[in-house]
Amino acid sequence: MILLAVALFPIFPAIEIITIKDDHNCTEWNPNGFVYSWQAVACQNVADESFCKSIYPSTVYPAIGGGENRPMQCYSSPSTPPGTIDQDAKGAAIAGCPRTCGYCCQTHAFSCQDKNENMACWTVTQAQCISPKWRDFFTEECPATCGYCDDCYDLNPECPKAPGVCTNLLMQDYVNVFCQRTCNRYFFGYKRHTTPDNKIYKTRFPDVDNFQETGNLVDKLQTLKIWGV
Repeated sequence: MILLAVALFPIFPAIEIITIKDDHNCTEWNPNGFVYSWQAVACQNVADESFCKSIYPSTVYPAIGGGENRPMQCYSSPSTPPGTIDQDAKGAAIAGCPRTCGYCCQTHAFSCQDKNENMACWTVTQAQCISPKWRDFFTEECPATCGYCDDCYDLNPECPKAPGVCTNLLMQDYVNVFCQRTCNRYFFGYKRHTTPDNKIYKTRFPDVDNFQETGNLVDKLQTLKIWGV
């Protein structure tokens, strides 16, 4: 009987061990426990990536659907009692390394209220939020769900695929307009512009009309030989 049980055991799928504890912000429930929502990592770190990983060391970091606990340094300090949150430590993580710590949903971009008048915002997916077709609608209807509370988003939805563009000197004028969210370019005192398809966007750069909204950003980066920088 024991041998039979051992022989049959491999037919059962492995069950993921869910270990998120203490702080369940930016998570959602599934049958195995709490996992990270897409909003947990829907931003970029303000600090350098290598710096964030050095002060929040871990073998596994928050990812969509992941169940591993975020680095404890993200929300605690050596003097923090077990099971409690050190708000100063958490605030520092949100301000500097929100993606590394899985706290993107706690940033300013998500700190407002959804209207929920013409759409059940809790059903909206990440793909819907970033779709150019629906972006204006969700900015108005579901800003907290989509992270549009600061009215800052990427006009080119491919920007998150190439975060290296943010620091490339040849692309600064471009990213200041079309990759504002990915590159943390939250400017005030915008100048309003209208694209050929009557979409309105804002920037403080006077020569923005020389840029084209459409096109594959990844191809642009490969052409400039800066892909992966």
